[in-house]
Amino acid sequence: MITAPGRVWSVTLAVLVVSRVFGWRRHLCLNYVISENTMKIVPEDLFTANQIIHLRPTYGRDVFARFLDTNQFVRNVYPNFELTNELKASRGQGLKSTVEKLLSIGLAPLAERFARSFYGWHLRRKSASWQSRDEVRLEPECLKLHTSSHRIQTLKKFDSAMHRALLEIKVLAS
Repeated sequence: MITAPGRVWSVTLAVLVVSRVFGWRRHLCLNYVISENTMKIVPEDLFTANQIIHLRPTYGRDVFARFLDTNQFVRNVYPNFELTNELKASRGQGLKSTVEKLLSIGLAPLAERFARSFYGWHLRRKSASWQSRDEVRLEPECLKLHTSSHRIQTLKKFDSAMHRALLEIKVLAS
């Protein structure tokens, strides 16, 4: 999810609470939340590029397009990847912009500080059980919660499959 600057923690906490209340939590994986100020994703590798090309925006298609422009490495890994026409079109932002402006008057910064303090405390308390601490970022404009990442295993499997394929090609060419 990509939020407005200074809203990563409060939006994440609000979405988690609402999804739990409505029973959507089992269907929602909110493990990477960034602000529009921090749209550059690292590491720039096959795994990350694959994750990005499978994203589909539900709102804010213009932000999604800027996100892709910021992460040009995706097009180096997948040169044929392009936004489809329906993803290029953006919906109106009228009510959303008005609500954001009202919240920015004072409530949003307070909510962000509270959420960062409370949710940060909760996450740090659970950190002992994380299997891939190096894939976690708890920053003001980036909340990355890949606590049991599949990156290393997936890339190793890919490298192994490529190695076998190249050996097979050499054998066939001989």
